[in-house]
Amino acid sequence: MVSFDSFEKELEQNGLTVIEKGMTESLPDFDRLMYAVVKR
Repeated sequence: MVSFDSFEKELEQNGLTVIEKGMTESLPDFDRLMYAVVKR
């Protein structure tokens, strides 16, 4: 897993603006998921 800082920088480098970010889960397959809501 990457840090939120790295996650956000990579999105911004690809021309996206982060509106919201956080952590969630999708058990049983994934116990931790990072997500971001972005706009161009």
